[in-house]
Amino acid sequence: MKRSLVFVAFGMTGDLMRQKILPAIAALREKGKLPEDFRLVGISRRVSDESGDALGEAFYPLQGDVGSPDTYQRLAELLDSFEKELGKPVQKIFYISVSPALYKTVFEQLGRFAGNTIKLMVEKPFGLSGSEAQKLDEILHRDFKEGQIYRVDHYLGKASIQK
Repeated sequence: MKRSLVFVAFGMTGDLMRQKILPAIAALREKGKLPEDFRLVGISRRVSDESGDALGEAFYPLQGDVGSPDTYQRLAELLDSFEKELGKPVQKIFYISVSPALYKTVFEQLGRFAGNTIKLMVEKPFGLSGSEAQKLDEILHRDFKEGQIYRVDHYLGKASIQK
């Protein structure tokens, strides 16, 4: 059975999403490297309709505040509708690229989506200090196993490349 994939992007209208992530996803789709029934749900405070133009019907904008339980309720309903429509389980990747101050709220809310079809991609910076990063890590591990969590730093090698 071919697995379905939903990529849920928190911070859809941010620079990193527009400049790096969306072009990479569009290129993968163009090359046929994504499932036929791939979906991208873009969550942002601002309307993000044009952000996913390259993905056409595969893009589902979801305007909302990541601090509001209503946003997660609407997300849960949308994800449920995908599974009902496709008639099979959907692999979910939650890509989190928001202000470090919002990570705690997002992690706690995403705990209700915990399960073996979930992966989390967390953009750095991960907290504003070492102790804050440890606290966030503890929150993550309440609901998710280490194998479900991917910490990403797109600019780790930027200084050495620019020299």
